[in-house]
Amino acid sequence: MTEMQFKINALLASEPWQHLRPQQKTWVLAVIESSDEPRATRLAYPKASEKSLVVMRYEIRRSPHVRAALAFWNGPPNEIQESLNRLQAENQHLKAVEEQVVEMIAQIIVDLPKVRPAEEATAVYENINGVVVVKIPMSEAVAA
Repeated sequence: MTEMQFKINALLASEPWQHLRPQQKTWVLAVIESSDEPRATRLAYPKASEKSLVVMRYEIRRSPHVRAALAFWNGPPNEIQESLNRLQAENQHLKAVEEQVVEMIAQIIVDLPKVRPAEEATAVYENINGVVVVKIPMSEAVAA
């Protein structure tokens, strides 16, 4: 997930976002995307006249709910950045753990012939949707 996607998801789940009317949501997203308030106002109110758009732009900017949503978007970047950093660190940790598990399984596979020298080791592992699966034929599992 990119930082922009993370921020948008956080905004959409935020309390300020829940208080916006549909036109305000359209306006806020358009302003976030392009910083073009007249365009955002036209998108939010497509049937309004040019004169009405000027008034609506002024009114929508004054809305406490719109201000709260924009403050959330622009607001404490430390909280958003800290969350993003935490998620990235957790992801790196999970990758490191996965590598360790794969190495351990590879070592187990290498050691199998030492445990049963008369048999050939046929255990294999697969990474299925992020889960490492060890497959040992049933005849070997019973013999062990």
